[in-house]
Amino acid sequence: MPLKVIAQDNWKILAGLTLFYLMVSLVCGAFFTQYRYSQFVNQDLMSARSHIWLDGAEMGERPETQRIFKLKSQLLLDQVSWYNPIQIFSQCHTAAPSLSPEDNSSLRLPLTFSLDLSADQTGDLIDINCQLQGENWLFTSILCAALSVLFISFQPRPLNTDDLKLLKRLLQIGGSSVDQKRWKQAIEKFRATNPDRGINEDYLRRVLETEAEKFQSVEERFTLLEQASKPLTLSFLLNSGNVEVRVNDVIIPMSTTPAIYWLWYAKKRMTHSNDGWVLNPPSNRPSQSLAAELITLMENYGGHGRAISELKQNGLKAKTLDQNRNKIKDALVNSLGESFIEQFGFESDKQEDNTQSIYRLKISPNDISINES
Repeated sequence: MPLKVIAQDNWKILAGLTLFYLMVSLVCGAFFTQYRYSQFVNQDLMSARSHIWLDGAEMGERPETQRIFKLKSQLLLDQVSWYNPIQIFSQCHTAAPSLSPEDNSSLRLPLTFSLDLSADQTGDLIDINCQLQGENWLFTSILCAALSVLFISFQPRPLNTDDLKLLKRLLQIGGSSVDQKRWKQAIEKFRATNPDRGINEDYLRRVLETEAEKFQSVEERFTLLEQASKPLTLSFLLNSGNVEVRVNDVIIPMSTTPAIYWLWYAKKRMTHSNDGWVLNPPSNRPSQSLAAELITLMENYGGHGRAISELKQNGLKAKTLDQNRNKIKDALVNSLGESFIEQFGFESDKQEDNTQSIYRLKISPNDISINES
């Protein structure tokens, strides 16, 4: 995924993470610096106070001792080094609260201590002030945010609720722990390029029930998910005097005669003649014109001689149409299941001036293709 695309898609996350890292780095920097000074006050400064107190007690010069302690403490404080992993502070210094700077680039840490020689007195209070390195602070935060966004962008998306349910149903069809891992990887790969596309689970389940051995690797399962996500189409491949019928990539096994009748109905649907409706001939008057259309198709695409002879001698009967529609339905159900009848089956109606029923394929003509090779 190009970095420009990542930035465009995740700029809000980038801004939010930048603010987050600004706050985290500031808090962490202040904490480590304050912790270092606290250690110094509680250890080095207390040790110096003890030694100077003992020396002063021997001399009996309390005021001078206090000044010595203050001067030595300031000298020691100026030598304090602090640990700041990201170095957002350029320098830190101690000063009396009244002398602390109030500029915007200075941060006063929440640590105040006394330079009085006696711990019971609170004179000579000292604050710690640190100068922020604004440019370094901002650059470090933006860099951390950008690296985080980059890392997140290249991670596989976690499966959403629908995909988790899909994974569970796929494993119910038959699957081991290896299958679970492969299906999960296939779904993740599919979602990487098709984040919002739906999957026809009826199609997917039916294919796996009949041809599971063809889909073992992650890549093969990814291909199957892509097939199941495409709009369902009805296609006819005409070659070498043969008719092959497919729903997407699934071949519908059936004999030649009903396949040719299905092709004939599809041609009617695609030409928009009467919106694809075909009138069943009266039971006592077979249709010669419709029979001629079917005879042409059968002669071109390997129709049975007996079926051709029947049409030539007797014309097209309503009973023959009914029988072949039922054979088409049975082949569809056997291959894909009952749920596909709603889209690929037939619908019927009756005209006001005719007692005979009319039939056509339910599928839209835009979803039908006929290819000849």
